[in-house]
Amino acid sequence: MNPYEKYQQQMVTTMTQGEMLLKLYDESIKQIEIARAAIKDGKTPEMDKAITKTEQIIRYLRKTLDFRYPISGNLSKLYDFFCTQLVMANVKKDVKPLDDIQPLLAELRETFSECAKIDRANRTGAAGMAMGDVV
Repeated sequence: MNPYEKYQQQMVTTMTQGEMLLKLYDESIKQIEIARAAIKDGKTPEMDKAITKTEQIIRYLRKTLDFRYPISGNLSKLYDFFCTQLVMANVKKDVKPLDDIQPLLAELRETFSECAKIDRANRTGAAGMAMGDVV
């Protein structure tokens, strides 16, 4: 393993759940861009690889949902829709299904980013209050 790969592996293993979620969304959005460009350039193998990576990420996100929370059912349906659109884009070699889901992924990513900021602020505030109690 080269130093960069080692760094990447260490970075992933030290991420919070929120950071990992954002990284997965970032990668899915990036792969959709790659697939879109490949479709326009007629590069079927690259398109297939990018769509497959995106589909794997979405399936992982779906698999890791915690169904104790009501929003998980809605996210599950949305992830199923994303996978259907990815299959359509792959089969038809069409960018439209990708264009349909990319803004939704970006919006979800932004929402989870805001949630992570709020969670971080709450943890920092709680830790500060606890330390204030000790001092």
